[in-house]
Amino acid sequence: MSVTTILAPARPIGLAAPLSAACASLMGGAMVLAMLGHAMLDTSDPGWMLAGPLGWDPTQYQLAWRLFAQAPWQWPPGLNPDGGLELAGGIFHADAIPLLALPMKLLAPGMAQYWGPWLLACGILQGFFGWVLMGHATSHPIARVLGAGILLLQPMLLSRMGGHLALAGQFTLLAALALALRAEAIPRRQGLFWAVLLPATALIHAYLLAMVAAIWAADWLRRALACWRLSLLVEALALPAACAFALWLSGFFSILGGLGAPGYGHMMLDLAGPFDRGDWGRFLPDLPSEPHPESGDVYLGLGGWACCCSVRFALAGPGRCGAIGRCWRQCWPCWALRSATTPPCSAKPSRSSSRRPGWRPLPAPCAPPSVSPGRRCIWPWCWP
Repeated sequence: MSVTTILAPARPIGLAAPLSAACASLMGGAMVLAMLGHAMLDTSDPGWMLAGPLGWDPTQYQLAWRLFAQAPWQWPPGLNPDGGLELAGGIFHADAIPLLALPMKLLAPGMAQYWGPWLLACGILQGFFGWVLMGHATSHPIARVLGAGILLLQPMLLSRMGGHLALAGQFTLLAALALALRAEAIPRRQGLFWAVLLPATALIHAYLLAMVAAIWAADWLRRALACWRLSLLVEALALPAACAFALWLSGFFSILGGLGAPGYGHMMLDLAGPFDRGDWGRFLPDLPSEPHPESGDVYLGLGGWACCCSVRFALAGPGRCGAIGRCWRQCWPCWALRSATTPPCSAKPSRSSSRRPGWRPLPAPCAPPSVSPGRRCIWPWCWP
């Protein structure tokens, strides 16, 4: 298969495309059920949430949701004054996924938990958008399903499902990348798709919003340079306003100070992390790592590294100059995203648990607020 065929956008014919998309989506749902069990789908029983490796975090989410559901409506609707201590303020700050908490309070305030269905939906959407993203590389239905499988079986995602449940919504990153890499110079309804994705991500988690917003900004600049239109100006003004409105609805602005998370630079980026299998592999050696709960969760897996190597070999073959140029034109939004997330990654990096000598963390004015575990910001370097 030539490089041109590999990098061409997908144009599947007949039933192959919907069937392969369904297979990728079902594979994502089956992965979640196999890992967490079917008991999580019982919305009347939150007991399964206490079995996660991150301990008290899911308990905090559950308490915040129950107090929020029982409290009278406030304005903005995301306020949760009965939370007490750190949980008071807005439902956003309790990582309770306002995208679900707000409608559930209106429609089903007696629901004990919605985290199980949320994780199942995350698995299904991760598989689907992984399939869509793979369509930018190949039109073969089986290859797209297998590629989506690699994007499903990533420790970056699986480890979040064990405790940081809102961060399991990493399908938003795949959806944003799929949008930004559309082959057309001026994709149709691109602004409308972003108008749905960005506010929805704002109602899930701030980390994901920062990453998706960086991809949107790069895609907007690409379209503006290709052909300036008045609709782009409207989009540039309306989408940030829509995100701010979504954050306001969720109670994000209820806390005006104290957003800086303690321990910035403690859960540091391990430069050997993508090669450190931790508990997620058996073939490569287990490297020493920092003693904190998120060590070993950025391992790419042998499948991920095999894909990276195969792309490098493909670009080194005949016709590589045109392929590299096309790859750069389509993938420079990924590099913009990576650049945007480099500062928090650069706080006190280590290499196999040994801190890099002479490397100092960013000063307080440069450090992004609410960013404590900077190692999470390596995710955009891994997904593309």
